[in-house]
Amino acid sequence: MDFLRDFPTLAPRDQARFKAVVTRLWAGEVIMPGSPMRPDPDWSFVERYHPLVASYLDFGDWQLDFRHKPPMARAVHRSAKLRANLNKFQSMVTLALRIAYHEQMGATHDREDCLVRVAELRDRLHQEGLPTHQLSARKLRDALRVLARHQLVRIPRGFRALEDEEMTVTSVMEVVLPENLAAYRAMLARYASTPDTKQRTEGGAETDAVADSGTHEEDSDGDDEVDESVEAEDEIEEDSDADD
Repeated sequence: MDFLRDFPTLAPRDQARFKAVVTRLWAGEVIMPGSPMRPDPDWSFVERYHPLVASYLDFGDWQLDFRHKPPMARAVHRSAKLRANLNKFQSMVTLALRIAYHEQMGATHDREDCLVRVAELRDRLHQEGLPTHQLSARKLRDALRVLARHQLVRIPRGFRALEDEEMTVTSVMEVVLPENLAAYRAMLARYASTPDTKQRTEGGAETDAVADSGTHEEDSDGDDEVDESVEAEDEIEEDSDADD
């Protein structure tokens, strides 16, 4: 499909749906099928018209990452300049959850959801060397809220990161961090032991990193956190002013 040729032929209702889908993609959302009880109509539209959406995104040097396994659609910029930047603690939480996702879901994906209790996440991070005072409920809650904005996890309304609360690790996690468990375990251990080292991981490879330019904001723990951009790219980057 070609946007200039085919978009005018859509029914007005489909044109409105097209605009809604593109707005979500540009806002950094990952469009997924939803649940059987609450299916996402935008997913059905993308599934049918993804070549048309891809043709439109191409004008701005974006591409549509559309796949059926796991089922999702997201917009990715070809220059890779627009990324989600995570501070050190958020990166460690992401890596710990990626490992938990692999251990629960396995290669067969015979489970529908990957549920992780806050107590389990805290234990994993503590075993890697983080002291208890760095694993407060507020700190975990704030980190998980950042991951939830990128749809890496789902947390319930009113989530406080109490021991018995659960989060859902979504299938977006395995797209953002393709399977390389040995590398992720090594990175997690290194992050815990070298808090002042700035590193970037991309698909499991390590390179020197310079934080992307962008708006900075203070999080609730006073860390200097790079504002999340529109794409949850497959990268974890430490902020130089991240937590100790």
